[in-house]
Amino acid sequence: MCLAAFALNAHPRFPLVIAANRDEFFARAAAPMAWWVDRPDVLAGRDLSAGGTWFGLTRAGRLALLTNVREPGRQIAEAPSRGALVVDWLGSDESAPAFAHRLADGYNGFNLITADLARHDWHWLSNRTATPFALGTGIHALSNAALDAPWPKTVGLRSAMGDALAVAADADDLIER
Repeated sequence: MCLAAFALNAHPRFPLVIAANRDEFFARAAAPMAWWVDRPDVLAGRDLSAGGTWFGLTRAGRLALLTNVREPGRQIAEAPSRGALVVDWLGSDESAPAFAHRLADGYNGFNLITADLARHDWHWLSNRTATPFALGTGIHALSNAALDAPWPKTVGLRSAMGDALAVAADADDLIER
């Protein structure tokens, strides 16, 4: 996934709003979001090349979304698929700090948003930062750099989400925006 915005308790009727896309090479096949047959508790799209995902959630309320960090010239050719990080989070019961602590350094750069919806616990993890960062109320945007980095596409999406939330009368209206 290359661009996402999410609003955490930023609207009185909609405690969570997520807008995200998967911006990957066309040749890299993917299945649309669906309940996985081999993991019936997981609702996610699926990368058909590596088997992972870029965004998913579980019936128990664990959620994760992933973006790659843009680092020309710093790619590890044989690195594991970053989509496995989302699947690992969804299948674990660890806290975000514990999960971050055991992340391997062998992955190419990534940003990972983790959430335990039952605990209202949101974190931004990255293998390009020292510790996880707890997320609070507000609108956040994530692309191929740090969380809320002032890149034009993240600034624009964050602003558009704020505008949509300001005038949304109901869920259908919000979806259309």
